[in-house]
Amino acid sequence: MKYEKLFISGGATINNAFMEKGIVDNIILNYNPFVLNKGIPLFKGNYFENKLRLEKIVKEKEDIVQVHYSVIK
Repeated sequence: MKYEKLFISGGATINNAFMEKGIVDNIILNYNPFVLNKGIPLFKGNYFENKLRLEKIVKEKEDIVQVHYSVIK
């Protein structure tokens, strides 16, 4: 199967698997106006490292900030 676009909204293990394979082009993060002392990890698994380029920042309703990055390959 050859997909041109695929949206993944997974957990830390799924996110990690796609990043490790080098097939992620864009990352969109939502920042909510809460401070927590514990949280859910964004990535979990083998170590990887990627540089990102900021593409845009969008202020959503209720003070949520959405940050769009492209993955530098």
